[in-house]
Amino acid sequence: MKAANDGFSLKLRAISDPVRREILRLLAGKGLGADDMCAADLQRHLGLAQPTISHHMRVLAEAGLVQAEKVGTWVRYCREDTALRRLACEVRQELEQKPDSQRHQPL
Repeated sequence: MKAANDGFSLKLRAISDPVRREILRLLAGKGLGADDMCAADLQRHLGLAQPTISHHMRVLAEAGLVQAEKVGTWVRYCREDTALRRLACEVRQELEQKPDSQRHQPL
């Protein structure tokens, strides 16, 4: 079966990895500015190599779940809480929908 490439599926794949979920937890409450985090900060917390951190951050950014801002030679990251709240609502709606076979049956 081919993987779906819609935005919802992209976000679900992004959060399916436990390392990326941990990154999102680490970025909780961080905004771009004095309290944001860079790859080196995440490296210290996670004990992963910089290329691995960069890969995870690229996946999260492409899914719209983190924001990245280049500041000099550093890239600073913050979590997109609005996008995460929207995703939580989308998951809830998706799981509450009746299957197509049940939607059109008379009561």
